[in-house]
Amino acid sequence: MITKNFYSSELKRIAIRIEVDQEMIMIHFKDTGTGIGREHWESVFNPFLSLKPEGMGLGLPYVKKIIIEHLGNIRIVESSAEGTHFQIEIPQNGILNMD
Repeated sequence: MITKNFYSSELKRIAIRIEVDQEMIMIHFKDTGTGIGREHWESVFNPFLSLKPEGMGLGLPYVKKIIIEHLGNIRIVESSAEGTHFQIEIPQNGILNMD
């Protein structure tokens, strides 16, 4: 588990779990932030959209761009007032199975 202090004095936690099968690597990130409303689950990956007063809205779009360049995907699995669960999927062999 990785612990990092973010924008306030409140301690936030990020748990990272990795699953590997024959085709995909799945990386799960679960934080203890304030959550993201379901209506923003897709739009948080758009540039210049920030739900924080100090944000520029470039972090998640940049992450998504890098993951797509590796033929992967990122999505929000779950989010509530207790935090958000992101899942990244990347093909293990650098190619996607189109079946």
